[in-house]
Amino acid sequence: MILTATLLTLLVKVAITAATVVAASVAAERAGPVIGGIIVALPVSAGPGYVFLAQQASDAFIARSALYSLAMTAATALYLAVYVRIAPYLGALASVAIALVPWLVIAALLQRIELAWWSTVILNLAAFAFALRLTRDSAAIEGPPRQVTGLRDLLLRALLAGSLVATVVTVSELIGPRLTGSAVTFPVVLTTLGLIMHHRYGGHAASRALRGALLAMPGFSAEPPDVTPRPAATLLLLRDGAEGLEVLMTVRHEDAGFAGGALVFPGGKVDPADRALARYCADKATLDESTLVLRIAAIRETFEECGILLARADGALLSAELLAALLQRHGRSDAGFAALVAAAGLDLAVDDLVPYAHWITPVDRPKRFDTHFFLAPAAPDQIAVHDGRETVDATWATPDAVLRDADEKRVKLVFATRMNLVKLARSRTVADALAAARSAPIVTVMPVVEKTSAGPCIHIPEEAGYGATRIAAGDIPRA
Repeated sequence: MILTATLLTLLVKVAITAATVVAASVAAERAGPVIGGIIVALPVSAGPGYVFLAQQASDAFIARSALYSLAMTAATALYLAVYVRIAPYLGALASVAIALVPWLVIAALLQRIELAWWSTVILNLAAFAFALRLTRDSAAIEGPPRQVTGLRDLLLRALLAGSLVATVVTVSELIGPRLTGSAVTFPVVLTTLGLIMHHRYGGHAASRALRGALLAMPGFSAEPPDVTPRPAATLLLLRDGAEGLEVLMTVRHEDAGFAGGALVFPGGKVDPADRALARYCADKATLDESTLVLRIAAIRETFEECGILLARADGALLSAELLAALLQRHGRSDAGFAALVAAAGLDLAVDDLVPYAHWITPVDRPKRFDTHFFLAPAAPDQIAVHDGRETVDATWATPDAVLRDADEKRVKLVFATRMNLVKLARSRTVADALAAARSAPIVTVMPVVEKTSAGPCIHIPEEAGYGATRIAAGDIPRA
């Protein structure tokens, strides 16, 4: 009977602690990086532990345990600092194991030291000063977009924290206040967070996540506001030229809010009105709604910026002559793309667009876009004309020529544009480029900037097919 009651009490403690961890984890993910980092750094497992201790231990026991828990906060700061420094270079388990060494050493030393409140405060000040200095260069590492933790990961984190707290509290009278206060603060939530992030996104992302927790522990926050990337679409219009494959590019206005002065492919963010244009797409049944809207946005942006309209009338792609007649009859492009398409009864050629790439702006940028790139053969004789507002020039060029001009500082390319030109340069004809795009998987790319002894470099996934995973950043604009 006594054993059953003890076991039931233990299970209740596990369940309460686990529920607290689950609630804190969900709240942290929904709150964004600033508030979320503060929530993760809270004593979400030690808190329930002290509630349970208050029900069974004396005030003196609790006060002494709390003093050693406070001292172990310094150990946790050093644990995080070591992890942040080594995670980009080592595996998940190796990073955690090495980072735990200072935590365990301090925990062992404290069992032999008589602490006072003032010495604990000094210890924490020294530990945090050292930890923040050690990780000061880690802010340049960019992490992944915020995603919701899987149910399995969340339950594992909750079960480990609940089991630790329930066990420590249950045996607290046997191990004494010093070891109780130290053990109850073991960073189980931070450790599982690091392991999960490391396994899922890599060491750089895990390093950045735990640096945020380190900053939040003493009340700091160096994380930028959470900027949700806006859906966008970009179109690489292709044609066969005298020197090989050519792509249409535009020069952004110097005062443009994004990539000012850079040579880019036509494109831009999805407009709410794009969804309503689905009725003017004959092949919409073969595409899901989000994909269809992205293709519509790519066609619209290309028309607005360059005057080229990928659409059909009576089953045939618009010629330059027919497009000019439609514009004369129904208004210029600035009268409204949707109004022109509706009035002329056009069929947007969404089926001509071939998915090519998917890039997401890194999380530290003030403007972020979730951009899908498409390839398409150009309309036979339509002429590209820049709009004079967002773009100040429109030109056809081979990918190699543009890359050469960029290397010689005659034009400016943002990183995503440069890498997609490198990829496109492997094809010699429009047919080759379209065939290669159709056969290659689309791998999401969100560049990560790494600091190396040779200077900063930009990391992208090998699976994305750009032929390189680390590129010297130099003076490449990231936009």
